[in-house]
Amino acid sequence: MSTLKVGTIQDHANGNNALVIDSGGRVTQPTKPVFRVSYGTSGGWVSAGGNNVNKILEFNTASVNVGGHWSTSTHDFTVPVAGTYFFYAQAYFNSNNDNRELRIQRTFAGGGTDYVHTIINAMEAGRDQSVTISDIYTLAVGDKVDFYFRVASSGTNDVYTRDDYTWGMGYLIG
Repeated sequence: MSTLKVGTIQDHANGNNALVIDSGGRVTQPTKPVFRVSYGTSGGWVSAGGNNVNKILEFNTASVNVGGHWSTSTHDFTVPVAGTYFFYAQAYFNSNNDNRELRIQRTFAGGGTDYVHTIINAMEAGRDQSVTISDIYTLAVGDKVDFYFRVASSGTNDVYTRDDYTWGMGYLIG
């Protein structure tokens, strides 16, 4: 039996560290696409703009954005490498809305979209609620992923936007 000892594996063209193994045997992937986004630390309410209107969650603050693949201006993630990705989002909804929907939307590089969604019904009047969603997608280079919400009844204060209430994330699994 042989042993291969290596501390760093680099890509073949540019010398970027693809895998780093420290002296304790821990492996990191410093260029693996990953992001965590939100509206930032100042909170406020945003409205969908009417009944059953799809409203993009305009996450403009990236606390993590390895590779820069989340755009804080277009509010989406552009897939840099084909593979399987995990996505998660959380939104804090106002109690004025009976039905709330949080959506992860995928736009294919060649055209077309699809999504998964979750709907939650208010358990009691006057109670705000958080809604979460997660999913795994196999994606191609150039596909885009973003987060949307919608409510069944129109209001002026639909989703609270402070970082610890409403945010999204995603990363390459492999």
